[in-house]
Amino acid sequence: MSTTDARKRRSTKRPRPVRSRRARLILRSLVAVVAVAAVVGVTFLILAIVTDDSVDRPVVTATAGDRTVKVEPFEWCDPQTPTECDPPGETADIPVAKGTPLVIDVPDAIAQAPWSLKRYYVDPGVVDGGVGSLIPEEQIFTPGSTHSITVPPVNPDGNVLAGVEITLPTGIIDQATGDVTYIDHATWSIKTR
Repeated sequence: MSTTDARKRRSTKRPRPVRSRRARLILRSLVAVVAVAAVVGVTFLILAIVTDDSVDRPVVTATAGDRTVKVEPFEWCDPQTPTECDPPGETADIPVAKGTPLVIDVPDAIAQAPWSLKRYYVDPGVVDGGVGSLIPEEQIFTPGSTHSITVPPVNPDGNVLAGVEITLPTGIIDQATGDVTYIDHATWSIKTR
């Protein structure tokens, strides 16, 4: 094959665009910026999903008569480290009329764990109804035993319902003694009076 034939073959190939050194540097820089932006965007998205604790916070439903309220946690602490808690939330308010019971519905996230319902009654003659006048009653539920509970507006002693709390306990083990202490890591608070 002659050198003329080789030249002809080369000339039939598509010519490569000639890029200056500066153009290549700009193109590489642009690709690097886009790659870094993509990594930062994906990292931000992952962190947003991982740190979005609201997904793990069950909502309780309270109904009195024809009024229904969705109740967010009043208190929420990490079950693994129950001393790390969110700032306190709001107490839901759902007035309970005379003769109308309060119906509490809990989601699976609560019902499938041991949980308690704390009812607080007050003597109907008490005007101020401060914390000192509350008469507590507690009922503990085993995992899977119920999703719904009806709370009477008046207890057998004639005291009027002032509010309820739904709580989830967490056990803390004393490493030195092995003793277990139970504290509430989550509380839903409802005022009825």
